[in-house]
Amino acid sequence: MQTTIDSSSPAGSTANAPHISGSGVWLFRGLHPISLLLLSFILFSCSTATERATEGKDSFEIPAGYTVKLEFIKRIKTDAQPKQVCLHPERNEFYVANLNNGGGANTKKLGPGTLQIFSLDTFELLHEEPARTAVECLIVDRDHLLYSDMFRDEVVYFDLATRKVLARSPIKPEKVKNFSGTEYRYMPKIIEPLSDSEALVTLWLGGMSRIDFKQGTLVKHFEKFCALPRGILRVPGKEEVYIMCYGIPQGPGEIVHLDLKTGKVLNRLRTGGSPRHVITRPDGKALISNLNSGEIYLFDPSTGSILHRMYMGGGINTIDSDPSGRFLFISQRELDLVAVIDTSNWKVVLKQKVGDYPTGLDVSYDGKYMAVTNFHESDLDLYRIHYVPSESPSEQ
Repeated sequence: MQTTIDSSSPAGSTANAPHISGSGVWLFRGLHPISLLLLSFILFSCSTATERATEGKDSFEIPAGYTVKLEFIKRIKTDAQPKQVCLHPERNEFYVANLNNGGGANTKKLGPGTLQIFSLDTFELLHEEPARTAVECLIVDRDHLLYSDMFRDEVVYFDLATRKVLARSPIKPEKVKNFSGTEYRYMPKIIEPLSDSEALVTLWLGGMSRIDFKQGTLVKHFEKFCALPRGILRVPGKEEVYIMCYGIPQGPGEIVHLDLKTGKVLNRLRTGGSPRHVITRPDGKALISNLNSGEIYLFDPSTGSILHRMYMGGGINTIDSDPSGRFLFISQRELDLVAVIDTSNWKVVLKQKVGDYPTGLDVSYDGKYMAVTNFHESDLDLYRIHYVPSESPSEQ
């Protein structure tokens, strides 16, 4: 059953919703077993990284006969070309990375891109940090955030309490020359944490890098292994990753299995289209968006195989799920929609009309909010998520 919700009116009530923990505890989803020592520093993704801890599944169960509805809260003005949004689980803030038509000119002056910080209570702009072209954001702990600055070839480590930049990590060796008249060559994109101080970052034009974001240093650069790498999926218990390789127009769309110790490619899974974004579920499986083929994949990182495919079309872009991993939220930028799939039966349960060219999307860690950036309108839409009994018996 498909349901269309009018974005101008409330879409449901929480009166009959399942119990969801609201204690302020961070709902960890899909945690990789790096070590108990790191638990207090656990790293969170806002749409781009694959780490969500398993504790969320235990505290966020949705009855089988329930579905989701969206209640429109507010359309919030941002800088131009908002690329990604990150909802903070504790600070009642959210963060927007804006390209803002940033160019690659060789200048030390920051801007016109920005990282904007908004209040989730009042929706007012609390802080604006200049960047050349802010692309992706990642909350690493309560008081710190990372964002990639594409046309400066760096990842920025930012203090949310003091609103200060703590470190800027280069993503390429010094010997690599920038394009003439610019400050970039590789264009950093998606950030994936490895520990409380190190992370991987995919490079649109140059492989991948491992950085120490606290020290602001490059640890290792992995030479180019595919065309236009994007999302990163870690293999639990191994120093291996799967990279979503967008491909088009510079090569084939594929999922590349990479050994982090040696930098060698272990396998290539040719998918066609453009694999882009990936998230993990509490059961260890992953969900992947393929923009140019219009498909969603259920992927098993333990075997490197696609278990299920579902065609959606419409320029599938960013994806995220509720803490249980059951409901998948999808921005479809060619249709100006956010669609929701119930992955327990692979049915579309909601199609929500949003703004022009929806791009970044994030579901809050308590499963109560969903935000989506409207790239061509310079704003974002904020919704409250309600979990309600299904109206159709066929959905149960």
